[in-house]
Amino acid sequence: MDRQVKNMIVWISTLVVLILSLIVLIQLPVEKVGSNAQKKVTAQLTLNDYAAGDIVKIKVKNQYDEYEVSANNADCSIEKLSGLPTSQSKFTALLADCAGVAATEIIDSDAADLSIFGLVSPKVVTEVTYLDGATLNLYIGNDAPSGSGVYVCQAGQSKVYLFSNAKVDTFFYTTNDFIYEYVTEPLENGQTQPTLEKLVLGGTSRDGEITVTKGEDGKYTVSNKDITNLALDDKILDYATELIGYKSSEVVKYNPSNEDLEKYGLYTPYSKIQAQYEDRSFTLMISKEDKDNNIYVIKEGLPVIYKVTLDTTDVINAQYDDIADKTIIGQELSGIKELTLNFDNKDYKFELTFDESGNLKSVISDGKEISVGDFTIFYSNLKAMKKQEFTKEEKSTEQALLVCKLVYTDQEKSADIITFYPSENSEKALIDINESCNSVEYMTYIAKIKEDCKNLLDGKAVVSLAEQEATQQSASSASSLIE
Repeated sequence: MDRQVKNMIVWISTLVVLILSLIVLIQLPVEKVGSNAQKKVTAQLTLNDYAAGDIVKIKVKNQYDEYEVSANNADCSIEKLSGLPTSQSKFTALLADCAGVAATEIIDSDAADLSIFGLVSPKVVTEVTYLDGATLNLYIGNDAPSGSGVYVCQAGQSKVYLFSNAKVDTFFYTTNDFIYEYVTEPLENGQTQPTLEKLVLGGTSRDGEITVTKGEDGKYTVSNKDITNLALDDKILDYATELIGYKSSEVVKYNPSNEDLEKYGLYTPYSKIQAQYEDRSFTLMISKEDKDNNIYVIKEGLPVIYKVTLDTTDVINAQYDDIADKTIIGQELSGIKELTLNFDNKDYKFELTFDESGNLKSVISDGKEISVGDFTIFYSNLKAMKKQEFTKEEKSTEQALLVCKLVYTDQEKSADIITFYPSENSEKALIDINESCNSVEYMTYIAKIKEDCKNLLDGKAVVSLAEQEATQQSASSASSLIE
């Protein structure tokens, strides 16, 4: 027989055998074999299959703390935290790690040297007791390379498991971690922000208490050392929101001693905040902010020192000047019917009319028409005056420097009279608003308003404060360059 034919027959025979072998393999019950193998592996990795409700006690000793958690149908407590608010979410997480305990891999079924895995002097020793009396004692050792997990064994056994870090992280909790993390209660889902009725700010950062009170008209007033002023409502509402749901980044100490309070700046607090809402009230003692934007807080009646990392410290550092409304004239031009100024023993009266859209149509003074554009700038300058400082200085008996009377288009609104008097400080003028005098404005503003008034009557252009300040700044810069 030809050699090539023989080779062909051998090649075909071999191919037939391979095909038949493949058919036999395909028909084998592969899935069933694989399933049994998987079950066997799973059984080796599962240490128990108890549910969270089966747990009655958990003892934990880690490198930071030692404590015992009692559980009754998943309702947990720690005896030494009795009377303190606790975090149910933390207890729930711990129970989850003690139920259905399973490894991800068996590293060594009979390790000759457990110290290699950090299991001779473990980081954590825990004992879990279940309803039927069974216990599970785990040792948690070193982290595995590349963050793949952590080494674990059962007490008295040499089999080493690899556990996911997420399955053992709660065993590193300290007692402090189980304390409720909110210093003040957050709003519940769907709950609207409660109305702040009263806010008292004190502490070493302030010269006397600052009291904010909500009036019957819904407006807030602020008082400090017999000086009372309208408060900035928007600012108070921000404070009210900021104080609800104050969440800590860490519980530092519970049942603190006086030495602890001193250590964390709370024995004589930097800031003391008493807040009274329509549905709750609380008092907070707060330390000064540190370089990392952290403060320490303790709530009256709750012996827990919290550390809080802040996004804002407005209410903690708030002073009277931050809260008080410094507006002298708040009415927009469209609400003014008449404006009368008196200085140098003479009245200057301006009568205003508006079109149907509320735009200024005409300004008349002593029968003379005044430029609408210039008067608009003039009023903007007048409205820009602010209470620069608050004072208890008594108003002078001397003649007023300037009197401004505003009559409004709203006939139900009473006219306002703003009078500027000489001050003990020659650079400032006392401001009296409707017979209430507690603040000052710079004399330069008074002089500017007088000058603007004369320019209006003389038909001269009125320069805005912003433009004037820009011109002065430019001149100052030019002078500096020359020098």
